[in-house]
Amino acid sequence: EGWEDSIHEYYKSNSQHTSQTSSAIDTNNGSTPQQLLSKLNLSYSLADHAITLDVTRKASDRGLYTRPLLSRNEIETLGVVALPNWIARPGGEEDSSIDNTSRGREMYMNRVLSCTTEYVEPPKSKTLRKLFSGWVPGPGERRPEDERGRGSRMDGDEDSKLVTAYSTSKSPQDDNEDDDNDDFEEVRSRSHSRQQTLMEPLPVRTVTTRIRPDVLCGAVMTALTTAVEKIGGEMTKRQGGHLRAIFPGRKMRVWMPGEWEREQSKVDEERDSEEQIRNTSFGSHDDSDSHSVASMLSSISFSSPGKAPKSRRPTFKVLPPYLVDAQLVTKKLGKECERVLLIRVYRIQDIAQQRSGSEDQEELLDVPAPLDLSANVDLKSDGKIIDLELESKRSVSALQDAASLVQRLKAVGGEGFAIDQPQPMLTPLDEQDNESVASHASTKSYLKSFGDVITSPIRYLSGSSVAPLLTSPTPSGSKTNTVMGLMSMELRRKCQASPSVGAYSKSDKSNGLYPCLAKEDAPYVQSSWIFLKACIEELDEHCLGYSTLGVSPLFQSPSLAQIDVHYIAQIKAFCRESMIVSLVKTASELEVYAREQEVSCSNLDHLLRPTFDAYKLAPPPLPKPVPLTAYPLDFQPPEELCPPWGPDVMKVLEKISDESTNDETRLSSFEHAMRAVSLVVAAFQRQHDVEQGSRLGRKNMQCMDRLAKMQAHKRNSILKIRDSYGSNLLATNAADDYHLLRQKSSNAGSLSDTIHSIPDQVPLLICNVLVGNSAGTCFITSSHILFHTQLVPIIGGDKVHLFSIKDVELTINPPSKAMLSPLPASISLTTSISRSKVTREEVYHFIPSIGARRFAKFLEVVRDVLVENPDTLKLTERGGLIYMYDEPK
Repeated sequence: EGWEDSIHEYYKSNSQHTSQTSSAIDTNNGSTPQQLLSKLNLSYSLADHAITLDVTRKASDRGLYTRPLLSRNEIETLGVVALPNWIARPGGEEDSSIDNTSRGREMYMNRVLSCTTEYVEPPKSKTLRKLFSGWVPGPGERRPEDERGRGSRMDGDEDSKLVTAYSTSKSPQDDNEDDDNDDFEEVRSRSHSRQQTLMEPLPVRTVTTRIRPDVLCGAVMTALTTAVEKIGGEMTKRQGGHLRAIFPGRKMRVWMPGEWEREQSKVDEERDSEEQIRNTSFGSHDDSDSHSVASMLSSISFSSPGKAPKSRRPTFKVLPPYLVDAQLVTKKLGKECERVLLIRVYRIQDIAQQRSGSEDQEELLDVPAPLDLSANVDLKSDGKIIDLELESKRSVSALQDAASLVQRLKAVGGEGFAIDQPQPMLTPLDEQDNESVASHASTKSYLKSFGDVITSPIRYLSGSSVAPLLTSPTPSGSKTNTVMGLMSMELRRKCQASPSVGAYSKSDKSNGLYPCLAKEDAPYVQSSWIFLKACIEELDEHCLGYSTLGVSPLFQSPSLAQIDVHYIAQIKAFCRESMIVSLVKTASELEVYAREQEVSCSNLDHLLRPTFDAYKLAPPPLPKPVPLTAYPLDFQPPEELCPPWGPDVMKVLEKISDESTNDETRLSSFEHAMRAVSLVVAAFQRQHDVEQGSRLGRKNMQCMDRLAKMQAHKRNSILKIRDSYGSNLLATNAADDYHLLRQKSSNAGSLSDTIHSIPDQVPLLICNVLVGNSAGTCFITSSHILFHTQLVPIIGGDKVHLFSIKDVELTINPPSKAMLSPLPASISLTTSISRSKVTREEVYHFIPSIGARRFAKFLEVVRDVLVENPDTLKLTERGGLIYMYDEPK
């Protein structure tokens, strides 16, 4: 298993590189495959190593890196997962529904591997809330309603206050956080003292294992309870699908290779010798001489007259206690979902600090004393011996390989680092000499070490940045000169130490948080493996895990004949949450348009307020807002029509039950389970689509009502000023002055509308303008706009321009960027010069004092009121909308 064999075998098994190799072989028919493989520029990158270690980053996991908890070797050797006979003995199964080919066996093993996954980095509660439906806060975590603040009350402390502060330590480089602004934290303060932020405790290990859809929630919790009691834990909470337990520390003996077998052989020999002596003494009562001889021989055999040889004392390792929080939840996968058991492992001192609120008091939970387990071995029914301490080391070592890989991936990317092929691979495989590849690797390592001594002797003498936390157990006879092994060694050598979960700061985003790479947290990761193994064994033994579908068919005894009610309730919550997200997104678009019109109405009311004050008129009252619940909702919950899930879901459940009893389906249990869950999800979505349509209709009615009220308020405000001519003395005088200026207009004959001789147009808005280098005044009435400018200030001379609001259009010009004469945004008045109204020309250019945008918005409202039909808006006494576009009957 040299370098060339390992890298060639990897690229042969990889589908992408296999397609490239096959295409190269097709184009060069004259060469052998070995020669073509040797000509390829093969290199082993970090992305390739991630495929080897099964480290993935799925979108359904919110960008978090995951890996299978159990490797293929552990599944086959530890016996924690039951495999069907056709996997262990290929070719022995004659069932046509089973894909007994090598590809079918590979797909089955991949399914088993993906059933139990582990997060390389600890996800936070905010991320878990987005990943899982039915998730409840764990120990020390706050509920969503608590994050919005719970007042200024504190438990038993009158001087302290509970406030809600925005966390400014959020970094945009964090891949696990979204860019929303709802990251608030509760801060406890004491009368102007320094605020202390209570950080939520982070787990040292987060594992998910898939659960069958046809098993009871209570059965899963019972299996977890059995696993807790089996390894000496103490359960502190069990409620529904939520379980919490405390596990004591463990004193585990570190067995050397073959030491346990030698100890057992000695015990067996002593037991046989004692049995033989007992039998001999029992059969010779009357012969005292023979009895004395036997006792003498026994003393000679089992006692040493001289100095006893030095025996090596056994070594023990004490693993710390920990707390486990397990929940049966539903994982969100787009429009699909999976039933999983979420297991999180915490350090007990972190939970104690969170509950006490002080870093000095660490002992808050009652932790049992460490167990004295000298023989920490697991004997299987088939005679296999499993060393728990050794297997826990291997589990942590595999997790450390994945963590060091993820740390490097975040630093340089998938293709930023690679191991190229050595020199012997540059020649064809059949022409290689017998020179060892290990010699080249050792030479390169020696030269690199010599270069490191020259460049940085202190670094060379002090070792790598991270000391090996747990030695990776390698079986005897295994070689480390494979490309995968060399990559793992290189990543372990260059990885950086991770901070502990108890001392992690949000501002530390350089290398990430990896509990397995922290010296304080690695023992907790190793200690929790014993419970995880016992948990998976119990789930598999009682046919509760998803991987047991290959052994025990779906909806068959001992499982239920239908999907569990607890799972259906979580599916309903998941579909309803998706419906609410879609509803809020669509309703927000309607809300934005309605609020734009309300802002426009507020702008109009603000500009007309001085006019009402000048004429001493009372402005019309603003429309009162009507809540959304005041509008009718034409919807009846489907649970009332057909309890408890609705008609569509009940039909689907009956269909699934009929298919399970007929046994006519040719689908495997895995495909049958996926199809059954998909049907239930689709049924809930159909029911929620009806509710979403009804609620959107009610929201649309509210928005249309608000638009009608705003438009009516604009119209009433303008008409009240316009119709005040003759009834209000101040408004009448202002209209007469405006009529005198209008008669001086030089372009009055070019207007399309008729100018009446009666001066009934009351000015709505009067503002100052700048036209070129001349200052002036602008008058806006209900139908015209007039500009009165002075040609020469102080000396005299003026000019008046009159335009019809129907004839002109406004164009806002950007502000001037000149350094010497910076000017704000200006407005150009354009009018059509042909009947087609396609060609337009600028007839006036000015800068208003109230701002170009506010002026344009105001004129747009006046034009809308001028051209609209007054009978299009009919409102009730309450203000609700009856119709907008229909003609009155």
